[in-house]
Amino acid sequence: MPDRRPKLEILPAQPQTTGLPQGPDRPPRFPGWGRPARALKTIRDARQELARVYRRAAVGDVESSDLSRAVYALQVLAKTAEMEAQEERIVKLEKAIESLEAGGNLGR
Repeated sequence: MPDRRPKLEILPAQPQTTGLPQGPDRPPRFPGWGRPARALKTIRDARQELARVYRRAAVGDVESSDLSRAVYALQVLAKTAEMEAQEERIVKLEKAIESLEAGGNLGR
């Protein structure tokens, strides 16, 4: 009795694509490193933005020169946020000291 099952042809594996250009041929959605995904007010915001820009560079959406500029700018923003947080802490400490001095609780 002859085998009537259809013969399956095994093809080499093909990478799955979305149909959109990938890598360097893919046009960036925004020029440079793109629009920030959030307001950059804290060190955490800067870190998350840095990770986002890095991921875009890893897939070829951001050129290395733009990545370098983004890293520098985000480092400056993170340092500024850190200095701002320190300044706020200093102001709070100074107010606490002043209130203690006014109340005479410092042992002077």
